[in-house]
Amino acid sequence: MRVLVVGSGAREHAVVWKLRQSPNVSDVLCAPGNPGMAALATCIDVPATSIEKLADLAHVQHVDLTVACAEEAIHNGIVDYFKHRRMRIFGPSREAARLSWSRYFAKELMLKHKIPTARYAAFEREDLARAYVESRKPPIVIKPGGPSGGYGVAVASSHQEAHDTLARLFSRGTGPANETVIIEDFLEGEEVSVEVVCDGARAVTMVAVQVARRLRDEDRGPITPGMGAYAPCTTFGDKAIRQAIERIIDPLILALSNGGTPYTGVLHLNLSIDAELKPRVLGIGSTLGDLESQVLLPLLDEDLFEIFWAVTEGDLAHFLEAGFRFSPYHCLALAICGQGHRWAAKAPLQINGLAELEKRNLLTIEKQVLDKARPIAITVRPLIFHEGAGAHANSFNISAEPGQAAAGARILTLSVIGESLLDAKVAAYELAGRIEFEGMHYRRDVGDRGLE
Repeated sequence: MRVLVVGSGAREHAVVWKLRQSPNVSDVLCAPGNPGMAALATCIDVPATSIEKLADLAHVQHVDLTVACAEEAIHNGIVDYFKHRRMRIFGPSREAARLSWSRYFAKELMLKHKIPTARYAAFEREDLARAYVESRKPPIVIKPGGPSGGYGVAVASSHQEAHDTLARLFSRGTGPANETVIIEDFLEGEEVSVEVVCDGARAVTMVAVQVARRLRDEDRGPITPGMGAYAPCTTFGDKAIRQAIERIIDPLILALSNGGTPYTGVLHLNLSIDAELKPRVLGIGSTLGDLESQVLLPLLDEDLFEIFWAVTEGDLAHFLEAGFRFSPYHCLALAICGQGHRWAAKAPLQINGLAELEKRNLLTIEKQVLDKARPIAITVRPLIFHEGAGAHANSFNISAEPGQAAAGARILTLSVIGESLLDAKVAAYELAGRIEFEGMHYRRDVGDRGLE
């Protein structure tokens, strides 16, 4: 089978990497892809937003299955267009994906069906939003109404900070992509991500993931798409996940199905788990979470192509009883970023030490447990997933208009598989120290919560 993956980042790299392990897959194409994944897939320079060109590409290349990974492609209706042309594609329709491209719609749907989430209000006028902020007690959560790529969400610790955030959001104007500003109550609890694969009527969950979303250590700094992650997240046990299925996942899938827009593809749920292990929805995405994919797919002990194909057939029954199988190992990922996380470079950025890591399948790392004691050797598997690269896999070139954020905030992800979370963490930081480039930045405390 020939598979086309739509997207260009590290998430798509991880999907391509996993698909290449399937005996059912003969060739993988990626549009537009990036040179860092060129050894695994044929990258073709067609933007993820060029829906008709992507369909023509799939037709000319005799593609058997297209996988819509990029959220912008889903929001632009790639699944609807492919199905109109009778072409097989994995992903949700644009209307079903409204859960992710309209936070207002998602909030209203959850309110209607009594799905637990934060209390909120939506505003199209800045003066009304400012008045509402004054009536709330900080911390106050403020979000753009439309998709923001993991940026734009702010947790204001004071009224002044909230007003500054409103000024920034409303200065962008409103419109189809960002029709409202959402103001929410802050939810106390631990944050966890759950990826749900849906066939329109049934859903199968993956193991939970914990993501470090703040830019700097100790959860300080602005919220980002993610600075690190690990799986499985065992902090909450099975009870919280069961409650998430019963109180959130099943009602959401049923509501969409009854509303005439059945959900097919991956539903990404960002949840807050309180002290009583009750889950509440923080956010919803319409494709695999970015960093989540880079710790889940290395652990997934299933043929990813078979999962995607089953969804396009509308039949996940084979996986319902036992769920998806995962290896007994742990995976920890570090997002390796440029200076300030969002930055621009005028010239290609040379990355030292990366080529050597990419050649290694297994590595032995010595871990010093006690002073003056003999080090313990641990064996791990490192994986490099590229967010974007230049002419070679070990160079990176970002371009941006003056004053605008570069498209490549994250340069690459270093994922490490180990027998325990501690092994994966120790090895990840040891290996990250072997990568060098100007302005390199990554968090130093990813995985700490899982070891407490």
